[in-house]
Amino acid sequence: MNGMRLRKAVERALFIVICLLVVRLYLRIPFNDDSFLPYSNIAWSWYPLNRLEPLSGIWDLAVWPDRYLPLRAETYIGSLSSIIYFPLFLLWPSPHSARLLGVFALGAQALIMHRLCGFGALKTFLLLLAFMPYAFQHVTDTSVAGIQIAIILLIVLMIERWSSLLTRGARPSCGYPVLAGLLVFLGVWAKLSFLFYLPVIPLFLLRAAVRNRAVLRERGPRRRFLLHVAVAAAVAGVLTGALLTARCGSGGSREMPYYAWGGICMDIGLEERGYDYSSPARHLAGMTRYLTNPLLAAGRVSHTDKNAPASGVALFGVTVLLLLYGAVRRRRRPEDRGFIIVNVCAGAAVVIAVVFSPAAYSMYHLLMAYPFPLLILFLILSRLRGDRLVAALLALFIGLNLWQYYRLSGMDYRDWERVHLAGFGLVPNFECLREALDRHADTHVFIHGDWGTYYIKALYGRRDQCNIWAAPLAGDDGLDKVHAACERTGRGPMFIVLREQGGSDIGFIRSRFPGLVRLDLDCDAGSWEIWYVPRKRSRYHEIDRGRTA
Repeated sequence: MNGMRLRKAVERALFIVICLLVVRLYLRIPFNDDSFLPYSNIAWSWYPLNRLEPLSGIWDLAVWPDRYLPLRAETYIGSLSSIIYFPLFLLWPSPHSARLLGVFALGAQALIMHRLCGFGALKTFLLLLAFMPYAFQHVTDTSVAGIQIAIILLIVLMIERWSSLLTRGARPSCGYPVLAGLLVFLGVWAKLSFLFYLPVIPLFLLRAAVRNRAVLRERGPRRRFLLHVAVAAAVAGVLTGALLTARCGSGGSREMPYYAWGGICMDIGLEERGYDYSSPARHLAGMTRYLTNPLLAAGRVSHTDKNAPASGVALFGVTVLLLLYGAVRRRRRPEDRGFIIVNVCAGAAVVIAVVFSPAAYSMYHLLMAYPFPLLILFLILSRLRGDRLVAALLALFIGLNLWQYYRLSGMDYRDWERVHLAGFGLVPNFECLREALDRHADTHVFIHGDWGTYYIKALYGRRDQCNIWAAPLAGDDGLDKVHAACERTGRGPMFIVLREQGGSDIGFIRSRFPGLVRLDLDCDAGSWEIWYVPRKRSRYHEIDRGRTA
């Protein structure tokens, strides 16, 4: 008993150490503002003056008449991520802690996959980390997908546990369907793309019915099964329906149901990217490039060509061969065969949903289909221990993924940032910007004139900071907003803009704000620069000095 406890304690300690080492490994990866957008509710509630930003209120939803709640962080993202991240944010208010949350999501998935497949939890976690495109998306791009994947895996685990109780002749508690329905609501609340998972749940319920068909021939168990399915559907339907039909309370065209914002966001995103959705077949062909070029998982922060490298094709081939070999070896085992079939169907259902959705064009959309082949992989590794071919294929799988990590580490992010328009919002050195800005948090309003710094800076810094989003700063509307914020707070303006490829017109801004100077930085902030009007500091009673451009 003591040995078991010691082993568990060592595994927990290793888990924490590995998580911190992974975050350390990704230090060279620039930050992308999109990654911090899901936590904007923290930025608007924890920092009182950030509430001056109109964005902080327009996403509140009317759940009851004249009662608005901050249930949404953006058009298509709910505030669940903020609730999950908030304790970690309090312990470590740094953008690196947001990446650590992504590693924790992988850890949660590994624990659930261990329960479902029987493969060691720590080994499962290490293999998920070694799987470059999967881990990269979780750690640096968005943790919302990681939360959604953990939720659907937990729903599958609930169904499996419920099914096992039924098989043993026990009477499963009604708590299982209630929890499953609540998890569906949480998944949709996290992000609307969780709707892609709705066809998956009936597939696993169908498997549970097939496994227990002898038991379900009896009237009592059959009625209980149907009742539980109805309870799960009712809980999920009522809560999700209330969320999706809740309306914004800011007036005008914004008074529309939550679900309607998904279509608006899709149209705007496709228009900005110039993407032409002509057919599902063309969409599918475009999505397959993520399977043969793993570095495209780093698309937001790294420039890669569209061609499939030999190592990417080899990794895809080895993965398919490993899955096929294991499936053939386990085909004679009814329990394993059913598990493999249902996961193949579940992965295919998500892919079909993604392919028929014009807005699902990124790696983090396709990523939602990955947990099902991963479940098959870990089942194979659990059942075929000692198989030499499985061991050889697994070694190739790990080696090819490590090669992708090596290729990623050799990329020149600054060159990519200069030549690739999609990289204009990267922040390669956030600590530089934060230190420079926080010294003026009590005397200036931070105006973000270009996409790339608002959400990350509004989330991390001194509590007396005030951030507003005013892009593009090339006309009177944006500058009127700046004047209003400065008058309301009694602070001066401090503009954070891009030197190149930005939408702000610094010449126009200087004509409206006489005495505007560039702030001297004692570190490299990449393509970002700061302009401000020097004034007395309320805390130190010193005169800020800037270098006139």
